[in-house]
Amino acid sequence: MSRHRAGQSGFALLGAALVLGFVTTLLHARREEFYIPAYGVGIAAGAFAVAAAGMALSWRSRRFGLATLTMLAVALGVMGFLAILSIGIPLLAASLALFVVAARLPPGSPRAAASAGGVLLGLGVPPLALIALSPPVVDCKRDSNGENVFLGFESDSGGGSASMSADGRSSSGRAYGDTYEYAYECHDGRLVRFDFRRRSAGHPR
Repeated sequence: MSRHRAGQSGFALLGAALVLGFVTTLLHARREEFYIPAYGVGIAAGAFAVAAAGMALSWRSRRFGLATLTMLAVALGVMGFLAILSIGIPLLAASLALFVVAARLPPGSPRAAASAGGVLLGLGVPPLALIALSPPVVDCKRDSNGENVFLGFESDSGGGSASMSADGRSSSGRAYGDTYEYAYECHDGRLVRFDFRRRSAGHPR
């Protein structure tokens, strides 16, 4: 398989993944235990639109290698900035290295379109993937509960409690933050009850 055909196949798969990610976000937004608020759907829609524009530019340029390197460089830069207090520095270093490699690729007339497409993909893919792959706040199969990216953004502190039946088949608990609280019940690895509500300032815990 030629490099060009391999690039086409890779970008076709990336396009399918973008559509799948957005559809997954819409489906999860309808289920309370995932807690994807309206503004979260808006962010995902914006990220999908930006990534789709980047996909179109990259496809028209036919320089899939340059577009891919630029996309990875920008995506690593975005993630490095967001994770600056943990693994951000190595990610930013990797981003810079990929930019250097991309700059040394042979020049050509579609270079600007490929680079612009890669930048848009690098800006759109990370937030869409982060939202689409965000797990539910309660996962009965793993016997875990907590916050997702949106609850963590909305609340500075939180807590909760949990209990399990003697036979280990059922568990229940509650969790709260500054702006929310929820109660849940699991049975045989399935979520059978999930009650979520917003909290007003100063609400007793």
